[in-house]
Amino acid sequence: MLAHTFAMSESSLLRQLKRLTGLTPRKYLLEMRLNEAHQLLEIRQFDAIEKVALAVGYTDIRSFSKNFKGRFAKLSSKFTTA
Repeated sequence: MLAHTFAMSESSLLRQLKRLTGLTPRKYLLEMRLNEAHQLLEIRQFDAIEKVALAVGYTDIRSFSKNFKGRFAKLSSKFTTA
């Protein structure tokens, strides 16, 4: 759908995304989700990690926690403790 919107082939769109961001589409989406989750945790938008994970598109909480720790070098659960 994006490729059509930008009047590009899918492969051209993927190459441009990689050139501009240095990330594959999958990694770019993961980065955006984790950054959004980080912001939600910082402002304490939700009272549970599970709710944050669901809000940014994760269905597997274990996967969310692993990716979050890998990206920010701290546990997502550290944000819910005072």
